[in-house]
Amino acid sequence: MVDPQKKARDADRDAAIEVVEAAYADGQITQPDYDLRVDRLLRAHTVGEVQGLVHDLRRDPDEEVTDVVEAVTGDSVAARPTRPLPTARPAARPGRALLLVAALVGGILLAVLVPIWLASRGGDGVSAGPVGLGDRTSLLTPSGYAFFVEELEGKTGSREAFSLVLYPGYAVVDVPVDETSQREFSWYFDGDWSEFGGAGTSTDDRFSVDQVDGTVIAEGIDQAKAGVEDATTWYAIVSAPDRGSARTCVTAYASNDFQETSYVRLTCDGSVVE
Repeated sequence: MVDPQKKARDADRDAAIEVVEAAYADGQITQPDYDLRVDRLLRAHTVGEVQGLVHDLRRDPDEEVTDVVEAVTGDSVAARPTRPLPTARPAARPGRALLLVAALVGGILLAVLVPIWLASRGGDGVSAGPVGLGDRTSLLTPSGYAFFVEELEGKTGSREAFSLVLYPGYAVVDVPVDETSQREFSWYFDGDWSEFGGAGTSTDDRFSVDQVDGTVIAEGIDQAKAGVEDATTWYAIVSAPDRGSARTCVTAYASNDFQETSYVRLTCDGSVVE
């Protein structure tokens, strides 16, 4: 078995994404969990990070998984055909070459599934959030984000997180359980708090959610929406600045009913990353 600290290859990330797709298709994970895992896999640096994102997912015992298991454990990978998601889950397999492909996949999933899911909870996810948010129209506005930051500190006693995904009507946040380790707990927030995914171990760097101002998030969403005609769905991922030269810490996405998607990446001070 390859040392978990060795660098991950594109083949490792791609094979792990296939595992996540299969888990999503058979109902092991929800769509926000799918989005988070794929986003993290696209940014994974080591074999250990890749393994950590799929170790809790079950494989179909009737499926030929030799190549996938080899890739996730870091061993050699044989060439294999792409396996599409079942038609019951309308999404294409995210590529690795460009983050744009991942954005397209996320946009397709969000455009089809999120409005239906939010409607079942009593909100449309665009013009208003679920009832728990009261008169606040969106967590993606400066006031809505400031409200979330205060609520997070009130809930956890800290403003630190490993990852944060913001939709207009709700958020999913992974927070550290202590001051030093990578142990995390996932929460869902729509004005009220509920468990989402439970405890785990993060592969991301921790950051303070107030490292970025809500105006940067709002501007990112506006730019993403401007890149696609008649946008119907939008969301943002906030993270620690990436370790590359770009220093991206906010990625905003928007998509429409025609499955056209736009995205923009920003630094914490609002500069656009080319």
